[in-house]
Amino acid sequence: RKFDADAVSDLLHLKQQAQLTDDQIGEILREVALRTFKKYGILMTDTTGLTADAIMKKAAERSIFSKLLYLAELPEMVTQQEAEISQNLSWQILEIFGATSEDADKLRIRTLSELETEDLESLMGAGGAPEEEGEEASEESGTLNE
Repeated sequence: RKFDADAVSDLLHLKQQAQLTDDQIGEILREVALRTFKKYGILMTDTTGLTADAIMKKAAERSIFSKLLYLAELPEMVTQQEAEISQNLSWQILEIFGATSEDADKLRIRTLSELETEDLESLMGAGGAPEEEGEEASEESGTLNE
């Protein structure tokens, strides 16, 4: 299934209907990360020297990593708390994949509300007004569909 605003909305609805806690969501996301790591190995952003098949596998892994990181950082999915870094779900996912913060920055799914002013202006043109922050997650997706 395509990872878009509808998919995120469905996941949020599932969380609500199943009455899952933040701890349970964290456990689920960590388990998916562990299974993905077991299947694909360490996260690699530089695929120089890899075969075409290996590049495809690493691309699939990067895609899953990006989606897990997005969900872990989505306030509607998991309450974002100030805690020790080792207790931070995003950091735990990075650790599982052997990823650096630079890897996360390269692969992070960005939404309109997270775009920096320069990025937004370049996307909308100089005369466009930026969207307001704090939009519902169901209205956002990992890509710009406008």
